[in-house]
Amino acid sequence: MKRGLSIFCILVVLLCVCQTAALAADPITVAVSAATAQAGDTLTVSGTTTADTWVSLRGLDGDGSIVYFSAVLSDASGSYSQIFKVPEMADGTLTLVAGNGSMTASAEITIYTSSSSGTSSSGSGSSSALKVSVTFDSVAQAALNEKTNGSYTVKANEVSVSSLSDAAKALIGSRPVYDLRVVSGDTTISYFGGGWATVRIPYTLASGEDANRLVICLITDSGAPGIMPNCVFDAHTAEMVFTTTHFSTFAVAYNPVSFSDVSDSAWYADYVAFLAARGIVGGNNGAFRPDSSITRAEFVTILARMSGDNLSGYTATPSSFTDVTSSDWYFAMVQWAYENGAASGYDGKFNPNAVITREQMAVMLYRYAKYAGDVSNAEGMSAREFSDYDSISSWAQASVQWAMNNSIIEGNDDGSFAPAANATRAQAAKMIAVMLQRMIES
Repeated sequence: MKRGLSIFCILVVLLCVCQTAALAADPITVAVSAATAQAGDTLTVSGTTTADTWVSLRGLDGDGSIVYFSAVLSDASGSYSQIFKVPEMADGTLTLVAGNGSMTASAEITIYTSSSSGTSSSGSGSSSALKVSVTFDSVAQAALNEKTNGSYTVKANEVSVSSLSDAAKALIGSRPVYDLRVVSGDTTISYFGGGWATVRIPYTLASGEDANRLVICLITDSGAPGIMPNCVFDAHTAEMVFTTTHFSTFAVAYNPVSFSDVSDSAWYADYVAFLAARGIVGGNNGAFRPDSSITRAEFVTILARMSGDNLSGYTATPSSFTDVTSSDWYFAMVQWAYENGAASGYDGKFNPNAVITREQMAVMLYRYAKYAGDVSNAEGMSAREFSDYDSISSWAQASVQWAMNNSIIEGNDDGSFAPAANATRAQAAKMIAVMLQRMIES
């Protein structure tokens, strides 16, 4: 799995971004899933505020410096939730502030280093290597070899669902839960030096289950579930497949999300169901609005969340565009996209609120794939076969060809590509779902 599909990505990314991106104006609450953690841990932050509003999230270290920055959109009931990765920082207190201006709420997390935590592998349960298969990429393999002199064991111990929170039980039901560990002698290794592990858990679909709505949950120390976006059910092998940069407790879960304006027969229904189950897209008052357009700022926000990068480093940098200011909710995401080559502007402007075109989306996806180190190609129809090929901008032609070869984007029934047409939410859902599935399985 490539860098671009970090489980900390992205973690609650919504295509239903409000055009005005209003910040919360009503009283706001915030809570975190654990009171103590160490750098690299994943926690869930959640709370309530005004319905359908953006909530900024800032993590402050003991000196008051911003070490984490993000934003999340509340749902129709005013609830919001996001998984975040604890940033690198010294031992002390991480203050998580939700909201903006005078209308904020905060929660504190005690941060400790692994050497001072006093925790160790429990060693309980039976090894179930035959039930779970794990493959490390070259970076992870090198890191593990260095830490263990090439001698280590991967353990997958079954965990009782009864030990988890009510929220986790509701999602998991009777499905399997495993505690994964890398053990070398008396040492337990959780992280893989920036590398990735691909995990496969055998699973047989139950009657009535939709594979698109099957997910993997990361279980926190408190027993709370955090849905991972980078997971897919492999129907050919009957396995849940996911990628991770560290080991913890993981569970197969089911998260059916439906929308009043998405019928089961719609061409985009499976893609929307797949993304909605993973918290990557959402709706407004129960509707998905599949035919609505998506803006450039909203799309780079999706890419930034997919990257899993810490966006706090982009909050204080000078703006790269004259029409993007530090007070904009999308500032850090646009800066990230520009500095990492995922997106660019024109004549010094980014045009964040302009609707994205089909060729612009193809370019951003291609650039993101290059950034993530996954630009694998395949043979397919030549873009020159489109009836309007000459209208595809020269700077977009290679990206369009790549997206077509990887089945991320298609032409229209009349043989055209319509490069300047606005991309709809349904079209974006398909492209993102296909890209996500391909990168997990590659």
